[in-house]
Amino acid sequence: MPFPDIDYCIICEAVRPEGGGKLSLLGFYGMAPQVEILVVNIAQPVQLFFVIGMGASEREEQYVHTVTLSDSHGTVIAQTPATTARAVPRQRGVLAFGIVVRFPADGLYNIQVQIDGRMQYQTSFGLRQARPAEQDRVGHIV
Repeated sequence: MPFPDIDYCIICEAVRPEGGGKLSLLGFYGMAPQVEILVVNIAQPVQLFFVIGMGASEREEQYVHTVTLSDSHGTVIAQTPATTARAVPRQRGVLAFGIVVRFPADGLYNIQVQIDGRMQYQTSFGLRQARPAEQDRVGHIV
């Protein structure tokens, strides 16, 4: 049975589970690939959460997923451990996971989702150190 299609990837600072199977997104950056994250100091670790949304499954199944974060040259920056998830019949699914990572430089970074060892989804986001004139806007809506 094929894995349900992945529809989106939201990037934020934190995710909090709520009642009724809902999630609260904190520090919303945007929906990849139209995301540029500004940081005050590129040398400091950055905490990011990714919310991957998928279509409904036809039947109940278990899948093993791994998510890899790499730079534009394919160098792996971080990778989640292999984790088992369960697809529920006729319900949309969400994978939510966080990382704390030190990015080596400004640039474009790739997010790759592997399901049962096969590439299922790929998107990207930009990350750069804020210029001095932008420092006061980091973390604020403009």
